[in-house]
Parts: sequence; C-alpha cells; structure tokens
Amino acid sequence: MKHPPVTIGMPVYNGAAFIERAIASISEQDYPNFSVLVSDNASDDGTWEILEGWAARDGRIVLVRQAENIGAVGNFRYVLDHSDTGLFLWHAHDDWWEPNYLEILVGVLQENPECDVACGNAVRCMPDGREKKSIRFPALPAERVRRVRYMLSHPEATWFYGLYRAKALSSAQATAEEFSHVWTMDRVMILEFILNDRVAGSRETTFFQRTGELSSDRYRPVGASNQLRFLARFSRYHLKALICCRLSYAEKALVSLWLVVHLARTAHLRIYKRWIKWPWKRVKMKFSLLLGRKA
Repeated sequence: MKHPPVTIGMPVYNGAAFIERAIASISEQDYPNFSVLVSDNASDDGTWEILEGWAARDGRIVLVRQAENIGAVGNFRYVLDHSDTGLFLWHAHDDWWEPNYLEILVGVLQENPECDVACGNAVRCMPDGREKKSIRFPALPAERVRRVRYMLSHPEATWFYGLYRAKALSSAQATAEEFSHVWTMDRVMILEFILNDRVAGSRETTFFQRTGELSSDRYRPVGASNQLRFLARFSRYHLKALICCRLSYAEKALVSLWLVVHLARTAHLRIYKRWIKWPWKRVKMKFSLLLGRKA
C-alpha cells in the first residue's frame, strides 16, 4: 500500500491529565507517513511541558502555542488551516486509537476514491478509561439512496474523527462554521458527507473516545424561545445541505423524510422531546395497536 502523507491535527486546552495516552497512541501507529500538528490553546496546567517532551522524542510532532485562547472552534480550524497534506484528521487530547487506525483508514480511502471520509469502529469510554459503549461501523446498503437514508437515521458523532480528504474537509468546515454552534459542530460537519454519499468505513480498527469530562449542556440554548430559534436555524441548515448536495431531485425527495429524522435525533433539545418525540411515539403506538386489532 502506498503511504500518502497524513496530517493529524490536535487542538488542546488544559489536557495534561490525558494527553500522554493520546500522543502515545499516535506515535505508536503502524502507518509511518504522518505529522502531528498540536495547537496548545494557551494552557496553564502543564500541557505544554508534556508536549515539549514528546516533540523532543518524536520529530513528527510539531508544536504551536497560542498567545491567547482562540476558542474551541478556532483551535480546531487552526490545525486544519495549517495542514499541508492531502489527508487530514483531528485527534482530541483525551482520545486514543488502535495501532492500525491510520493504516486501515488510508486503505479505505484508497479503495473508495469517490469517498471523502473514512471511519472505523468507535468505543465511548468513561473519564477513567473504562469502556461505556461499543459502536461498530455499519454494513451499509449497496444502493445509494438506502445508504444515505441509513446514515441519516443512524447518525454517529464519532465519524467526525475519521480520516478526510483535506480539500473536501476544508469546504465542509467553512459551510459548518456558517452555522457556528459549538455543541452541534460534529453533527453539522458530517452531514454534508452523508448527503453526498461520501462516507466509507471499516470494522477492522477502533477509535476510543473519552466522554463525560464536560457536559454538552453548557452549549445548549436555554429557554423555549432560544430553543425554537436554534431549531429554526438548524432546520435551515439541513434544508440548505439537502439543496446543495449531489443527489438527483428524485433522490433528494426520497431521503427528505430521513433528513427530518436526522434533524430531530441530533437536536436533542427538551422542546423536541416534549413537543415532538414523545407525542410522535404515542401516535405510532396507538397506530400499531389499531392495526393489531384489525388483524
């Protein structure tokens, strides 16, 4: 297999507690041709000193220390904007990979030139590293509309940390930042790839995501009026993504209902649960009971 160069972008802020394992999993990859661009977002907990030690041992690690905190989205954008390879992926400071992660995903993109992002299995872990939930990459249907429908109805946030063709990712990043909501950035970013049927994957490697350190509630809009405004913007974003995707008009019509499902599943707002999710479940339950009586 050819070894095209890969840039691994690691945005970090105060990651001293976990960054050793994250950097070690990168340094120990079977795939050799990569560089790591780490952007330290003005950490004050010893992160920089740990990074300097790793950079001294592994020349593939390049360090940048921001003079002031540029925000989470800005830090993710920084490492992408300053990469210079055809392939790119992000790596959070508290996650880790199996040693074959890069090798498998590079192979997936080489075998699927029409795809722009390659993903593997994922395991969500507790802050102490204990496994919480295992997620296998799905066996996707052969027909395009069915593939897109499946991914829309089973969106997986961990796909955000797959391996991208850098040019396609830069375009998706620019589009996603028009929406500019930190909490939904992973879902927004991957939507364009799903609708354009550009996602491929493998079950031969695994990404481990540490969760629970910070609550996503801190990013969610508070109050019914703010949630309604968020849903309106989120809906407009989904509609725009559908209009601009490469599907035919007929295919867009066939996946439109599943796009609504994607929107509802990824919004995760109390207003959605109270006014849409539970009432809809009750309607489906009553409908099923009615059909059962008729049978």
